[in-house]
Amino acid sequence: MTTTPDQLARDGVTAIEAYFSARNATPVTAGDGRFSIYIPGGEGTETLQLALASTPAARGILARVKARRTVAQSDWSKALLLVNKWNRSSPLPHAVLATRGTGSAATGHLLVEGYLTPMPGIDAAQVARFVDTVVAGARQFWSSDSIRSISTAMPAPVSATPAAG
Repeated sequence: MTTTPDQLARDGVTAIEAYFSARNATPVTAGDGRFSIYIPGGEGTETLQLALASTPAARGILARVKARRTVAQSDWSKALLLVNKWNRSSPLPHAVLATRGTGSAATGHLLVEGYLTPMPGIDAAQVARFVDTVVAGARQFWSSDSIRSISTAMPAPVSATPAAG
Protein backbone atom coordinates (compact mmCIF):
# COMPACT_ATOMS: atom_id res chain seq x y z
CA MET A 1 0.00 0.00 0.00
CA THR A 2 1.36 3.40 -1.01
CA THR A 3 1.21 6.20 1.53
CA THR A 4 -0.42 9.32 0.09
CA PRO A 5 0.92 12.87 0.55
CA ASP A 6 -2.19 13.62 2.64
CA GLN A 7 -1.44 10.73 5.03
CA LEU A 8 2.22 11.72 5.30
CA ALA A 9 1.14 15.28 6.11
CA ARG A 10 -1.26 14.02 8.81
CA ASP A 11 1.51 11.87 10.32
CA GLY A 12 3.76 14.94 10.36
CA VAL A 13 1.07 17.05 12.03
CA THR A 14 0.63 14.39 14.72
CA ALA A 15 4.39 14.41 15.39
CA ILE A 16 4.50 18.23 15.48
CA GLU A 17 1.58 18.33 17.93
CA ALA A 18 3.43 15.79 20.11
CA TYR A 19 6.53 18.01 19.98
CA PHE A 20 4.62 21.02 21.30
CA SER A 21 2.65 18.95 23.82
CA ALA A 22 5.85 17.50 25.31
CA ARG A 23 7.04 21.07 25.88
CA ASN A 24 3.72 22.35 27.25
CA ALA A 25 3.70 24.88 24.42
CA THR A 26 0.65 26.13 22.56
CA PRO A 27 1.47 27.26 19.03
CA VAL A 28 -0.69 29.40 16.80
CA THR A 29 -2.29 27.28 14.07
CA ALA A 30 -5.13 27.57 11.61
CA GLY A 31 -5.59 23.80 11.61
CA ASP A 32 -3.98 23.49 8.18
CA GLY A 33 -0.74 21.77 9.16
CA ARG A 34 1.14 25.01 9.87
CA PHE A 35 2.20 26.02 13.38
CA SER A 36 4.04 29.05 14.76
CA ILE A 37 5.43 29.95 18.16
CA TYR A 38 7.89 32.45 19.63
CA ILE A 39 10.87 31.10 21.55
CA PRO A 40 12.12 33.64 24.11
CA GLY A 41 15.77 34.58 23.94
CA GLY A 42 18.07 34.54 26.91
CA GLU A 43 20.82 36.91 27.93
CA GLY A 44 22.32 38.22 24.69
CA THR A 45 20.24 35.99 22.40
CA GLU A 46 17.36 36.77 20.09
CA THR A 47 13.72 35.88 20.56
CA LEU A 48 13.03 33.57 17.63
CA GLN A 49 9.89 32.67 15.71
CA LEU A 50 9.65 28.95 14.98
CA ALA A 51 7.31 27.90 12.19
CA LEU A 52 6.65 24.22 11.49
CA ALA A 53 4.64 22.94 8.55
CA SER A 54 3.50 19.50 7.48
CA THR A 55 1.20 19.83 4.49
CA PRO A 56 0.75 17.81 1.31
CA ALA A 57 2.49 20.65 -0.57
CA ALA A 58 5.46 20.65 1.85
CA ARG A 59 5.95 16.91 1.29
CA GLY A 60 7.69 16.56 4.65
CA ILE A 61 8.19 18.71 7.71
CA LEU A 62 9.59 22.18 7.14
CA ALA A 63 11.07 23.99 10.15
CA ARG A 64 11.75 27.68 9.61
CA VAL A 65 13.22 30.00 12.22
CA LYS A 66 13.58 33.74 12.00
CA ALA A 67 14.57 36.61 14.22
CA ARG A 68 13.00 40.06 14.24
CA ARG A 69 15.86 41.49 12.20
CA THR A 70 16.07 42.95 8.70
CA VAL A 71 18.91 43.33 6.23
CA ALA A 72 19.23 46.60 4.32
CA GLN A 73 19.42 46.33 0.53
CA SER A 74 22.93 47.76 0.65
CA ASP A 75 24.00 44.72 2.71
CA TRP A 76 22.32 41.98 0.65
CA SER A 77 25.56 41.00 -1.10
CA LYS A 78 27.34 40.70 2.27
CA ALA A 79 24.40 38.69 3.61
CA LEU A 80 24.53 36.29 0.66
CA LEU A 81 28.25 35.72 1.17
CA LEU A 82 27.71 35.00 4.87
CA VAL A 83 24.75 32.71 4.11
CA ASN A 84 26.85 30.80 1.55
CA LYS A 85 29.68 30.45 4.06
CA TRP A 86 27.24 29.18 6.70
CA ASN A 87 25.63 26.69 4.33
CA ARG A 88 29.00 25.27 3.27
CA SER A 89 29.96 24.60 6.89
CA SER A 90 26.58 23.65 8.37
CA PRO A 91 24.59 20.72 6.96
CA LEU A 92 21.54 21.60 9.08
CA PRO A 93 19.98 24.11 9.24
CA HIS A 94 20.46 26.08 6.04
CA ALA A 95 20.22 29.85 5.91
CA VAL A 96 18.56 31.92 3.20
CA LEU A 97 18.07 35.59 2.44
CA ALA A 98 14.39 36.16 1.68
CA THR A 99 13.39 39.44 0.06
CA ARG A 100 10.02 41.09 -0.24
CA GLY A 101 8.89 44.12 -2.17
CA THR A 102 10.56 46.06 -4.95
CA GLY A 103 12.67 49.16 -5.37
CA SER A 104 13.52 51.19 -2.32
CA ALA A 105 10.66 49.53 -0.39
CA ALA A 106 12.26 46.06 -0.64
CA THR A 107 13.23 44.40 2.62
CA GLY A 108 15.46 41.44 3.36
CA HIS A 109 15.13 38.86 6.12
CA LEU A 110 17.48 36.05 7.04
CA LEU A 111 15.77 32.71 7.65
CA VAL A 112 17.19 29.46 8.96
CA GLU A 113 15.40 26.31 7.89
CA GLY A 114 15.53 22.56 7.79
CA TYR A 115 13.54 19.90 6.00
CA LEU A 116 12.69 16.45 7.31
CA THR A 117 11.80 13.92 4.63
CA PRO A 118 8.33 12.41 5.09
CA MET A 119 7.92 8.83 6.16
CA PRO A 120 4.90 6.79 7.22
CA GLY A 121 4.27 6.90 10.97
CA ILE A 122 7.07 9.41 11.61
CA ASP A 123 8.41 9.11 15.14
CA ALA A 124 7.74 12.08 17.46
CA ALA A 125 11.21 11.68 19.03
CA GLN A 126 12.82 12.03 15.60
CA VAL A 127 10.81 15.19 14.94
CA ALA A 128 11.86 16.56 18.34
CA ARG A 129 15.56 15.93 17.57
CA PHE A 130 15.15 17.55 14.15
CA VAL A 131 13.37 20.67 15.47
CA ASP A 132 15.77 21.05 18.40
CA THR A 133 18.72 20.82 15.98
CA VAL A 134 17.24 23.50 13.71
CA VAL A 135 16.52 25.83 16.66
CA ALA A 136 20.01 25.30 18.13
CA GLY A 137 21.51 26.05 14.73
CA ALA A 138 19.39 29.19 14.45
CA ARG A 139 20.63 30.37 17.86
CA GLN A 140 24.21 29.82 16.69
CA PHE A 141 23.52 31.61 13.39
CA TRP A 142 22.05 34.72 15.02
CA SER A 143 24.72 34.86 17.72
CA SER A 144 27.32 35.44 14.99
CA ASP A 145 28.80 38.93 15.17
CA SER A 146 29.01 38.93 11.35
CA ILE A 147 25.28 38.27 11.00
CA ARG A 148 24.37 40.79 13.69
CA SER A 149 26.56 43.46 12.06
CA ILE A 150 24.61 43.35 8.77
CA SER A 151 21.14 43.09 10.29
CA THR A 152 19.02 45.54 12.24
CA ALA A 153 16.65 44.61 15.04
CA MET A 154 13.01 45.38 14.32
CA PRO A 155 11.01 47.00 17.10
CA ALA A 156 8.73 44.64 18.97
CA PRO A 157 5.08 44.84 17.95
CA VAL A 158 3.02 47.18 20.06
CA SER A 159 0.39 45.39 22.13
CA ALA A 160 -3.18 46.37 21.44
CA THR A 161 -4.72 48.40 24.22
CA PRO A 162 -8.39 48.22 25.11
CA ALA A 163 -10.46 51.03 23.65
CA ALA A 164 -11.70 53.58 26.12
CA GLY A 165 -15.38 53.24 26.57
